Amino acid sequence: MSCEADTGVCTNVVAEPVSTHRPAASGGRALATGLGIALLLGALLLPPVVARARRGAAARRGAKA
Repeated sequence: MSCEADTGVCTNVVAEPVSTHRPAASGGRALATGLGIALLLGALLLPPVVARARRGAAARRGAKA
């Protein structure tokens, strides 16, 4: 039973709200997410960089010969 001090009206309270606050991301989950993003970016960006570097190296070798 819960009664308002100023009005004197009482109500029967069946349930009280409970806070279930949790951090948005635990340390391990945040680390795994960051690692996944880094691997995805590496997989997308590394092949063009390697191809450009190989083309440049081949062009330099061809120019020296």
